Amino acid sequence: MATDRRVKYTKMVLRESLIKLLQTKPISRITVKELCELADINRATFYTHYTDQFDLLRKISDELIADITSYLDSGLKADETGLLEMLTMIFEYIDKNSELCRVLLGMNVDIDFQTYVMQIIKDRIVLEWRKKKSVDQSTVDYIYTYVATGCIGVIRKWLFDSDPRTPGEMAVLITRLANEAVGEFI
Repeated sequence: MATDRRVKYTKMVLRESLIKLLQTKPISRITVKELCELADINRATFYTHYTDQFDLLRKISDELIADITSYLDSGLKADETGLLEMLTMIFEYIDKNSELCRVLLGMNVDIDFQTYVMQIIKDRIVLEWRKKKSVDQSTVDYIYTYVATGCIGVIRKWLFDSDPRTPGEMAVLITRLANEAVGEFI
C-alpha cells in the first residue's frame, strides 16, 4: 500500500514539474536532471517510470486523451449526440483542466496534441453531418479539417486569452461558426 502511494506521488510530482517547466520552455530544452531537481526526485526513480522527458509528456497526453474520451463516452451516446452537447462537454473538460490543456496546446510541446483532439470528435461530427445530407467522403474530410482546425484555434484563444465565456457559450459559438461555415455542404 505504501509503495503504491509513493509511486502515485512520484508520478504526480513529475507531472506537475514537467507542466511547470513547459510553461516557460520547449520540451526539447528540458532535461531529466532539471525535471528531477524541480520534483525533488532521484533520477534513478525517474528512469524507473519513464525513458525520458518525451516519454513522460506522451504519457501525460495519453492520459488526457483517455480521460476526455471516457468523459465523453460516459455522458454521451454516440447515436444521440449532437454537436452542441459534445462541444459543451469538451469545453467543460478543458475548463476543469485548463492549465494542462494550455501546456498541451501551447508552443512548447513537440507532440501534436491537436491531432488527437481532432480525432476524438471526428467520428461524432461526421455522423451528425451525414444525418443531415449525403456528402461524399472526400468532401467530408475537407470540411472536417477546415472546421476542426478552426475549432482548435478558437479553443486556444479561449484558453490563452482567459475569455470569461462559459463552456456552454463557447460550444454555442463554435457550433454556429461550424454550421454557418459549412452550411451549404451539410
